[in-house]
Amino acid sequence: MLEPIVDLEVSAPEAHMGDISGGLAAKRARITGTDSLPGGEIVVRAQVPLSELEGYAAELKSATGGRGRYALDFSHYEPAPAPIQRRLAEAWKPRIEED
Repeated sequence: MLEPIVDLEVSAPEAHMGDISGGLAAKRARITGTDSLPGGEIVVRAQVPLSELEGYAAELKSATGGRGRYALDFSHYEPAPAPIQRRLAEAWKPRIEED
């Protein structure tokens, strides 16, 4: 089973770098880079499974006091990890067709 992977770019005040990085790590993200911008802003770039980003807007708002923002773009598909594939396979139940 393949899952969509997105390129994510998060901008926020530098003081929230740890919260953002830790939150992304918990979402199976691969951080691909960080930049410091003038005015104490940071930009964190990562690749993240799209399924892990449900509710991310609220999480980011909470972690940054409403000062963080993000953008995402589809990147590619990757095989889902084995535990997730097993969970999805167990949850799928084929319908019995009646003639």
